[in-house]
Parts: sequence; C-alpha cells; structure tokens
Amino acid sequence: MIPNKEYDLSIFTQEASYPVDAYDLDTFIADAYGLSGFEGTLESSNDSTHECTITGVLQPWHADDIKEILVDESCECWKLHTVLDDLCAQGIIPAGKYYIRVCW
Repeated sequence: MIPNKEYDLSIFTQEASYPVDAYDLDTFIADAYGLSGFEGTLESSNDSTHECTITGVLQPWHADDIKEILVDESCECWKLHTVLDDLCAQGIIPAGKYYIRVCW
C-alpha cells in the first residue's frame, strides 16, 4: 500500500443487505401469507448461506408459482426467490440482497 495515494473507490458500490435465518424466514413467510405449515427452507448443507437479489419485479408466470405455493403450503427451494420478490412487490419487505443462513 502506497502511503498518501488517492485510490479510486468507484469500483465499490453500496446496497442494502439483509441477513436472515432460513427458519425465521419460513415463519415470516407463513405469517405473511396466512399459511399454517409453510416449509420453504432451502435445501442445502449445514452452515451455508444463499444470496438472493430481490427487486420486487415479477414475471407473469410467477403468479402461477405463488398460487401453487399458497395451495400446497410448501415451496421448492428454487421458488423462494419468487416468494421474496412477491413480498417485495407487495411492499412487505424492501428490495436488496438477502443472505439466507441455513444452520440445522
């Protein structure tokens, strides 16, 4: 490191990030959608973290995914991103990066 040198820090950006426990997130989603037995925990190894960039933008085909989740009260791990985008689109959670921690 060169002392007193000006470094270009424009390569670094700042964005909102939200770390959350996977099981706490399951409970939150169950409450938000009025589900009784929601289980959307990510299928992954112990002590892992998944990153989801949530914008609140849903594609038309995501409506079918949400309907299926509400009927089944379960969610394949690959649809969890859609659930978070739906919650964001409804104004329940903010946009940003979500770091979902799995520890069992």
